[in-house]
Amino acid sequence: MLRKQVCLARNLLAAGVALFMLVSVPCKADTAKLQGPGETWRSPDGTMSIVWRYVGNDGEPTLQHALMLEQPGKKPALLELFGRYVDVFWSPDSRHIAVTDYAGSNIAESFLVDIGSSGPSSRYYVSPHLSRVEAAGHAYYCWVGWLDTNRIAMRVLGHTDTNPSHQFAYSFTYDLIRKTLKSSKLIRDSQLHP
Repeated sequence: MLRKQVCLARNLLAAGVALFMLVSVPCKADTAKLQGPGETWRSPDGTMSIVWRYVGNDGEPTLQHALMLEQPGKKPALLELFGRYVDVFWSPDSRHIAVTDYAGSNIAESFLVDIGSSGPSSRYYVSPHLSRVEAAGHAYYCWVGWLDTNRIAMRVLGHTDTNPSHQFAYSFTYDLIRKTLKSSKLIRDSQLHP
């Protein structure tokens, strides 16, 4: 339980989020995550890498970073420009990349990138419906990890900006084949793909 809380706290603090609550969110300690510029993460099949790079000239301050997909013999492909922090998860079959972009102090967005034979071919956002009050507050849509090749777990958590405020936390499973998002019970570490 403590490892899960520490992992969530680390992710949110890295994104500049003030912690008003601590929600137990599954987070695998052995899931490779990019920690900063220059970091590289190879695909499970070993044929590609994701690289976190600065955007701009060397030595100049920048407010943007880039996630690049690198494949031998091909020009690097831009996956995402971001300003703060991201979590990235390769699918077990190396066909998809799940990205959580901690875009601001009040939001984290999650999307999937389909990696075709010639590189990234499509991107789609996955955003469960929240109440109007919850969506207007602090809402963090975060990938947790892959359950198998075609299903990935998501956690949505946050708090409202209303008075009185309330906290919320939901678990979902997204099915890539059916393109469906189902509410689910709390996903445990043991259920995530290694």
